[in-house]
Amino acid sequence: MKFRKTEKNLRIDVFSKLVEIFNDKSWEIEDGPNEVSLFNRFCSTLSELSDDQQMLILEMTERFTRIKFEEYLIYIKKVLDSLVNDKTIDITSINNIYIAPLISPDDFGKSKSSTMVQYSIRGIIQNIPEIAFKRIIYTDGLKVDSEHINKEDSILLLVDDFVGTGETAYAAIDHLNNVEKIDKKRIVILTIAALEAGISYLESLEIIIFTALVFKKGITDFYPSEIVSEKITLMESIEKKIKVHKNERLGFKGSEALITLIRTPNNTFPVFWKEKNNRIAPFPR
Repeated sequence: MKFRKTEKNLRIDVFSKLVEIFNDKSWEIEDGPNEVSLFNRFCSTLSELSDDQQMLILEMTERFTRIKFEEYLIYIKKVLDSLVNDKTIDITSINNIYIAPLISPDDFGKSKSSTMVQYSIRGIIQNIPEIAFKRIIYTDGLKVDSEHINKEDSILLLVDDFVGTGETAYAAIDHLNNVEKIDKKRIVILTIAALEAGISYLESLEIIIFTALVFKKGITDFYPSEIVSEKITLMESIEKKIKVHKNERLGFKGSEALITLIRTPNNTFPVFWKEKNNRIAPFPR
């Protein structure tokens, strides 16, 4: 394989470890000097860093989750199965299921991955026997009919591929509750993946959420307590080097996420997505 000049700055053990990680994860390693390939993007990122910083990024890459678009239907079915099998919602008493994309009022009119999830559900919902023969209504954004949704035999599903801090989800529900006059008890969030902290935040507000995948913080919840501060300091030194904005440090509001989907959430550590001053990132947003 041929690599750009910056990749030659990597020690052989670092390069070999990256190849090992890619092989373990079945991530593609393309032949040739393709600087936009995922492997070369990782090599470029590592080449910017010191030995200690490189080791931290390799450790975190081993635990990094990449969900490709072709995997979405698998996880959407899994979360729908959770909905119908959980005792929190008596799905047998529901006749009308409204499905809306989870969108913050600030993002109205924008193209969001939640709209794609809403569309994807159309192709799989008939495979869920408990739901298939119910009346399914797909809404246009958060334009919903409170008169019908607030009935005892109706439910509104807000769908997305990722919930981070839970703030976007809360903003959507707050809009539905206060502007559209939807009873919060009739609203349920379904998402492919979510951070544990976001789930806890929403549950503290008595908001029901189902997810196929749950993730902890990438440093704070992983390393032994005695070395957490050391790892945080090391990551902060990386973020200083790549000129991360203060609001992005350790991911949005310190989320410390290690995930990318069809789009990388800003909850993920910026070293994996931040592109600035010609810097190449593995998973640009």
